[in-house]
Amino acid sequence: MKIFIFVLLLFFPIFAIAQKSGDTVDLRYYPPDPESVDSQKLPKIVPWLAHGMPFFNARKKILEYGWKPLNFKKTWLADEAPDCELLDCQLHRKGVIELKGCPTDKPVCVFYYRKGHSWLQLMATGEELQDLTVYYWANQSP
Repeated sequence: MKIFIFVLLLFFPIFAIAQKSGDTVDLRYYPPDPESVDSQKLPKIVPWLAHGMPFFNARKKILEYGWKPLNFKKTWLADEAPDCELLDCQLHRKGVIELKGCPTDKPVCVFYYRKGHSWLQLMATGEELQDLTVYYWANQSP
């Protein structure tokens, strides 16, 4: 039994590192870099969704297809400030309630939709509202 525990403790760090590499990273917390996404390997959750599609065009089709946006909109002090230039604020003001957030360290925004028991996580890249383009999607819950 002691040998088993020793072996487990010896190999657990290696196992933990392996879990963080490759496709096993939880993308709710670590969005992939737009340059590293292979559009050919993205799931066919929504057949007409295309890599590089403008976000607002994709959003319109997603909603038309019956996906329901998850309401993540919160009352942020930044949203209330009339001079807020953050992309989050701009999206909220446009009625985009499914926005989980736009990290400040990457030009990436994460959105969530639900249809029945299925989830759609959508990621768009861009630093300006008009430049947001879809680059990643998955069957992933928030």
